[in-house]
Amino acid sequence: CYPTEETNIQKSNFSSYEEFSWVFFVSVIGFAIMIYLTSYALDKYKHQSKPTQSNLQRRESMKRRAKNYTVDKMGERSVYSFFLGKNWCGWMIALAILGVQLWVLFVFVIGAEQDLSDDKSDFMFTWKCFRDEEMCSNDANLDATGWIIFGILMTSHLLPDIINGTKMVV
Repeated sequence: CYPTEETNIQKSNFSSYEEFSWVFFVSVIGFAIMIYLTSYALDKYKHQSKPTQSNLQRRESMKRRAKNYTVDKMGERSVYSFFLGKNWCGWMIALAILGVQLWVLFVFVIGAEQDLSDDKSDFMFTWKCFRDEEMCSNDANLDATGWIIFGILMTSHLLPDIINGTKMVV
């Protein structure tokens, strides 16, 4: 009863959203690396002459302005502001958060597949009732991964309020 026409992703010669997502993220990372290497090469080319005191002061001033601009646009309270520092512990925290966010994203991408013939697809009714049986069966795909993601999202959303509330009481 559900039309089985190709999705736009399948028309683009990708077998699934998961494959498209991997290609997309690898492309974004590759593009970011290319921009970094180009920027690094241009910076080295511009500053290959002997540095003078005024050039050093100007470069330091530009670095400070660039860092302030980045923090202003990113937000001081963002976990990604740890990437601007030189502390390896801050980098580990930011990388761990980034990894968890990518993991959650891929769980949602895999769950978004529109293959209704697959019993693991999230696009389905969870209850199956057969005409020749009195009882219905629940085929919900609730597993530990979903509950872990739910716990992470709720904790990250509610923890600041809980901490602030505890500080007010104590």
